[in-house]
Amino acid sequence: MKTKLLWAVAAIGLIGYLFYSSMAPNVVSCEVCVTFGGRTDCRKASGADQAEAERTASGTACSMLASGIEGSIACQNTPPSSSTCQNR
Repeated sequence: MKTKLLWAVAAIGLIGYLFYSSMAPNVVSCEVCVTFGGRTDCRKASGADQAEAERTASGTACSMLASGIEGSIACQNTPPSSSTCQNR
């Protein structure tokens, strides 16, 4: 009986932890503008820190500006023309 109760408490604790960690809000939100190939695109993204949010926004902007793997890599290695971030 004690073993079943212990497993039930452990399972409930694990489910609670997974739910809490998946629902935790992102901390930083950024809008990044990238100029590549003579065009500019601005995108917003959120992340756990500023670097992650900027990288995600830049990658999303580059997906609209570049074509092919070489173009995508070149675009993602281009510094953003502007970046505005705020903590949430």
